[in-house]
Amino acid sequence: MSLLSSSERSTANEKSDASAAQRVLRQLRDDIISGKLRPGARIVERKLSHELSVSRTPLREALKLLESEGLIELSQNRGARVREFTERQAIDLFEVLSVVEGRAAEIAANRISPQMNQDLLRDHYAMARCFEAGDTDGYFDLNTKIHRTIVRAADNEVLTNTHANLQMRANQGRFLAVLDVRRWSEGMEEHEELIAAISRKDSTAAGEVWRRHLSKTGYWLANAVRLNRGMSSLL
Repeated sequence: MSLLSSSERSTANEKSDASAAQRVLRQLRDDIISGKLRPGARIVERKLSHELSVSRTPLREALKLLESEGLIELSQNRGARVREFTERQAIDLFEVLSVVEGRAAEIAANRISPQMNQDLLRDHYAMARCFEAGDTDGYFDLNTKIHRTIVRAADNEVLTNTHANLQMRANQGRFLAVLDVRRWSEGMEEHEELIAAISRKDSTAAGEVWRRHLSKTGYWLANAVRLNRGMSSLL
């Protein structure tokens, strides 16, 4: 016999469902961003519920959150599917990211704390080592971390929240195509330019290089998506 009242049991169940929803959210988000779940892939609720040992309630809550992040599409007739990533979406996404992160870099050049600057330099040099070693996974993990650090260093809550959802889609896009070595090398040089601009507190240069960096990445990604789709149609 339970010693909890009905209201206490209800609260406990709600907390359990919320915890399960977050666990499902993290798992599905990682699978989508890593490319394990490809664009257009159907998410079968019954199968996923069994695999993750969760009920339909937290699963559906997680799916709603993923839809709000722009990673999946929910349809009454078709269910849940991983959202497609098109050339146009890549260009549109990085046009906005270039504005948001460019402004963040401008602010961060003057506002970054000594500790955050040290963290930025540490991650930058670690990323450079990954570049030299051809370690794409390590490079991309550190690259994502550096982009977030620049935004955090701006210390602007609205800017940070705006960037968070955009970054989700950007992370998904980076796994959709084989990395172009020329763009990788060029991107590394742009990171070097940013670090130099921040070290001398040159906000104009920091914003300029970071806007250019994001804009070029968008066009590179759009081209990669197009090539990837062309290769897929031949398989």
